Amino acid sequence: MRRERRSSIDDGRGSVRDGDSGAPNLLLRYTGMAARFLAAIGILAFLGLKADRFLGLRFPVSVWLLPFAGIVGLVVKAVVDTEKKSK
Repeated sequence: MRRERRSSIDDGRGSVRDGDSGAPNLLLRYTGMAARFLAAIGILAFLGLKADRFLGLRFPVSVWLLPFAGIVGLVVKAVVDTEKKSK
């Protein structure tokens, strides 16, 4: 008699197998991280544009520096968060 093949995640009892337990969670974590990166870049670029106009600068200093600082901060936060999880 042939056994029925099941999904790699579902073992038939409603629980998740050990090997695939983190796959959906990991996808959601990295999707959220990407959304944070995009939102931070957009918001900080907008604020930098407003700051440059307010200060009367002809060269867009704030438009470059604010998003760069935000990206550096988010990368550091991502490294610290993933380091905690791996230990």
